[in-house]
Amino acid sequence: KIIDKKYMYERDTMKVAGEMMVMSAKHQTDEMAIDVIGMKALADRLRELKKHVIEINSSEKSVNVECDNLRAEMWRYVAQKIQDKQCCYPEDDELRRQLTKVRYQVLNSNGLVRIEPKVNVKKRIGRSPDRADCFVYGIWALQKAKPINLLALRHRKEALLGKQRRRELTYTGRSRGY
Repeated sequence: KIIDKKYMYERDTMKVAGEMMVMSAKHQTDEMAIDVIGMKALADRLRELKKHVIEINSSEKSVNVECDNLRAEMWRYVAQKIQDKQCCYPEDDELRRQLTKVRYQVLNSNGLVRIEPKVNVKKRIGRSPDRADCFVYGIWALQKAKPINLLALRHRKEALLGKQRRRELTYTGRSRGY
């Protein structure tokens, strides 16, 4: 399930890294998946900041013999997750539109599949399917992410809320002259 999103049209890797650090703090995670084609510096910077970076290079060879490359493998993986109801289908209309507009092609009699190149999709629908790629890459990367200790996370959130409440009480008390 998508818990948060931010659409950026920014090529400055340091600004993107800063926004990712804000998102990381907000959701208390050090896990980040990065499409490293053209953004390797971003992955390197986040590693310097002690984040766990899952690098995704969609043009790499697939480990699945039925897929032409990693991009095809990721799209196939997410489509199966959605069909099996193991992944929520997104509520964002533009994301849904992009997900349903990307085509695939069977390349040979063995069933080797290739996903339509991004430039072709862009020509056909009038924009790059960036939201769809982000969604697919994120769902695919979850299988490589470290498991979260939910109990520890809940205790951490409760401790932070407790500190915030104490600060609010202290502030309220001072402002009223207590």
